[in-house]
Amino acid sequence: MLMLRHVGVFWCVCAIFGPGAWSIGGAETTNTPPRVALERLLADRERWKSNRVEVSGYYVYGMELSGLFSSAADVRNIYPRITNALWINYWDSLPTARTNNIELLDNQYVRIVGTFDFRRLGCGHCNQWPAMITHIESIERIPDPPKTAPREAASRDSRIKKPLDQ
Repeated sequence: MLMLRHVGVFWCVCAIFGPGAWSIGGAETTNTPPRVALERLLADRERWKSNRVEVSGYYVYGMELSGLFSSAADVRNIYPRITNALWINYWDSLPTARTNNIELLDNQYVRIVGTFDFRRLGCGHCNQWPAMITHIESIERIPDPPKTAPREAASRDSRIKKPLDQ
């Protein structure tokens, strides 16, 4: 009788969780969220809504400000409407995100793991932000991206089509 009970439990588990519940040595699942560029998140908000993601960018922290930008240059001229950044809502996150001196990451490049979300009327302070990262699991400093060398910038500018002289 005890054996029949275990077989019944086995089939219930398989029915609820699918064949992966009993496979041995199959594909390993990982808890690593997809690494998504900030621009992709903003371009396809519906796809990423309520998904756990890893995103990197330039973090700015201040009074009524907690934002992630693609680069330091994007921080300039963000008001009156912010269109190219994410609000970082660390207030609803794990206590470690709130107490790890998040202000020490101000004006630095960071990697954030959390949940992407947006609201049609806006997010963040005064609903000025197009989307946000909530339920932050980790936020850590990463190295600054390499600077574009002047020679590369000049060669890139030379490829721009110039009007023909008449």
